Amino acid sequence: MKIYKKIKLLLRDFYRKDIDLSMQSKLINKNFSIISQNCIGGILYHELNQQFLSPTINLWMSSSDFVKFCQDLEKNLEADLVEVKDSYKNYPVGRIDDIIINFTHYDSFEEAKKKWNERINYKNLFFIMVEKDGCTEKEIEDFSNLPYRHKLVLTCNKYKNIACAYYIPNSKNEKGEMIDLTLYLNKFSRKRHMDRIDFISFINGDIYAF
Repeated sequence: MKIYKKIKLLLRDFYRKDIDLSMQSKLINKNFSIISQNCIGGILYHELNQQFLSPTINLWMSSSDFVKFCQDLEKNLEADLVEVKDSYKNYPVGRIDDIIINFTHYDSFEEAKKKWNERINYKNLFFIMVEKDGCTEKEIEDFSNLPYRHKLVLTCNKYKNIACAYYIPNSKNEKGEMIDLTLYLNKFSRKRHMDRIDFISFINGDIYAF
């Protein structure tokens, strides 16, 4: 199964090559740190062929935990990351105080912790949250009030009074939350749902800067 998935990913990379090269040619900002609630950040680094300068790679947090994490970013990154044992999940889980971090794509907690502690550029930060995993309007408001210039919350509902909320039409799943934006449109498509967002302009600082 792992070999099949690797082959599938290689084929996807090949068929997406012209899309990725086009994005890479438009990217001006470099050495940026994307603090992302889920795997969107890691995919952007990969497709833009940029160095991974973020602790939030290959993981996810609930919306409430992500907001708490971002509200005191430096303190939380300096705090001790401890393993949550007996989590009954098939991947490592960590904890910083009461913030739970799900290291979905790591084989061990030791590997996850090593990566967690080795990468960030505080001078070039970009924050991405998604309206899912129990996200409430209050959490979206709290995220919008973070003291950072570059932040973006991707929503399946309209929030006209929240400047950093980017509404994506027809993106709500059966639970009333955002669909998985990292998935491809269909099994034959070269595009992901997240390709509907102009992340290049966001990272270049041209749009969604507050």
